[in-house]
Amino acid sequence: MSWLKSAMRAAKKGEGHVAFVALFTLAPLLAFISLLIYTFSTASRGASAFASGVFISMASAATGSLFGFLFGIPRSRQRGEKEGFEKEEDREETSGNFGPNTNLEQISDWLTKILVGVGLVQIGNGTDAARRLVKSAGEAMGGTASARPVSASIIVTFVAWGFMVSYILTYTRGPRAFHSAYVMAVKKFKNQSELDAHTIEAAARVLDPPHGGRVVQQEEINSWAIQATSETRIWIFRVSKQQLDDALRDPTNNGDSISRTTPIFRALTAADAEYPPYVGYLGIALAMQSDPHFWDAEASLSEAIRLRRKREDAGWLEYEFYRVLCRIELKRNVDAIIQDLVSIQ
Repeated sequence: MSWLKSAMRAAKKGEGHVAFVALFTLAPLLAFISLLIYTFSTASRGASAFASGVFISMASAATGSLFGFLFGIPRSRQRGEKEGFEKEEDREETSGNFGPNTNLEQISDWLTKILVGVGLVQIGNGTDAARRLVKSAGEAMGGTASARPVSASIIVTFVAWGFMVSYILTYTRGPRAFHSAYVMAVKKFKNQSELDAHTIEAAARVLDPPHGGRVVQQEEINSWAIQATSETRIWIFRVSKQQLDDALRDPTNNGDSISRTTPIFRALTAADAEYPPYVGYLGIALAMQSDPHFWDAEASLSEAIRLRRKREDAGWLEYEFYRVLCRIELKRNVDAIIQDLVSIQ
């Protein structure tokens, strides 16, 4: 088995090895050539027998690959566990601690033990099942006297080939693949967490700007909101909505506090223009800020009402109320104003 160890070591380094070339290419190639010669020289239905042999080969290889994958799934090293390599070069070839135990790893461990145990106990009962399988495969390959041993050879060959290829690839490439996937996931999570933190920080500076601090531009907060997760945007919306609602209930408020929520609702709308509360509260903020923009407010509220109806949501009737205020200020048609008042009731 020294060739297998050296081949695995070469595979971990990404180097070519004649054993792998032979195993991956020559073995199935020779098997298919032999199958082609057999089917078109002895079988009465050459094309049909060859197609059946190909499908049997594919099914056998898939079965062997599944078992090879289950047996070859790498086990993550726990903290404080010794790696147990005999040589330092073997230690250097490993991919490190790619993460904690996974469910797939545990399931693989359970399944391999179950399969080995059941296989040893039921090995005698499997003879009849194997005989029926070979008989069915032989009939599909022409039903001749030599079809059964040929079909049995195909099944054994490709099950073994699929197992070896899958096991070696999983054993040699698995740790590195698992480690890379784990690192990428951690980096993505870390980067997204940083983006969300920056978005919350920018929103806080807009809602409650520090004295003498840098003014956050609308394009900047838009960019942060677009990159943030939906959960972060919802949290920022609730904080901004609370500030707006508190300002509306405060009779001494001059609209400045509401004006500071307008950029936030603009950014949220830029990030998700299909969510009615974002669009609707942008309209409310535009209508009630210190420098009202009733035209834009009416447009935003009308869009929010359309989105609400599209989602078949019966709530958020304050949209119509504030649209009435906008239409009164803009001296709109009385019928349109009455229609909104009726819908509020």
